[in-house]
Amino acid sequence: MPGITGTSVTVNALVNGTRYDFTVAAVNAAGEGPPSSPPLTINPMNPTTVLASGLTEPATIAVDATSVYWIDSGNGLTTDGRSLRKIELDGGSIETLAAGLSVQTGLLLDASHVYWSEDMAVKKIAKTGGPVTTLASGKGSVGFAIDDSSAYFSENIAGGSIYAVSLDGGAVTTLATGLVRGARSLAVNATDLVYADYGNNVAKVALEGGTPTPLATGLNEVSGIAIDAASVYWIQSDPTTHGGLVQKVGLDGGTITTLASGQGFSAWSAVALDATHVYWTEIDNHGGSTGAIKKVGKSGGGVTTLAVTKLSSGQGNSYLDFLAVDATSVYWPASPGTINKVH
Repeated sequence: MPGITGTSVTVNALVNGTRYDFTVAAVNAAGEGPPSSPPLTINPMNPTTVLASGLTEPATIAVDATSVYWIDSGNGLTTDGRSLRKIELDGGSIETLAAGLSVQTGLLLDASHVYWSEDMAVKKIAKTGGPVTTLASGKGSVGFAIDDSSAYFSENIAGGSIYAVSLDGGAVTTLATGLVRGARSLAVNATDLVYADYGNNVAKVALEGGTPTPLATGLNEVSGIAIDAASVYWIQSDPTTHGGLVQKVGLDGGTITTLASGQGFSAWSAVALDATHVYWTEIDNHGGSTGAIKKVGKSGGGVTTLAVTKLSSGQGNSYLDFLAVDATSVYWPASPGTINKVH
């Protein structure tokens, strides 16, 4: 940048989430000195807003037009001391909707209710609070999804199954069985349930049940999945570099497209979508002390870092495993106890 006469300068039109390297050289009557080394590296980002703090290991997250919902996990992995809570999108007072919950594996919303899966049950409560209704019990739950009529959940056991139950409760229907330890991530559209199983395959099964159709096989440590009208998206560990690969395939299968490579990776990285981008969480691959929220276009291109979080283990392990997206912001819980958003 020629023409600088002072000791500072403002650089405009930088793009958030893009890395920039700056070098500086001094100029005086004797001429120009050597450039600074190493360069100054910056990555401008929008500020992160902490909506709630001082929580006890918040996990899972969901968002609607007015509020963010999550479950405080308590001080252990098996205690029945967890609580379902919410706060307005711009912060404010925290409201507890339900307490005494068991280990949860998913949290989803429709227009009137909050739904979650526990260790051996699927439950719901009105968004305004009230009694908790058990929709299904007696079956372990790892993956979790809902549509307008049903909740879908899967077992984390050898030969595990995928089940469906009405959002009003009633008989539990088996959609698929004999999976490798069940399905760890579920997503649903109008005709099919799409899942990633512990055998590192992505497949789909019709909502009325039947034989699953493989969409992608031979993957490596597939984490969260998400779907839109055309494709299913996921993040997996690169077997060569052990970094993260963000990928997609059509809902009828076909060629896998890599949207981003060389990313950080967690065995439980979350994936979410809006109309144009794929969002995911990651923890660095060298000790897991730093986490990031990133996005890439659904057709690929440059990766944008939206937020970087220094993680602390708190009462359990460092994690950055849950993510929710609306039209303006991205939301996530972070250990040891905050709910965050960034535009």
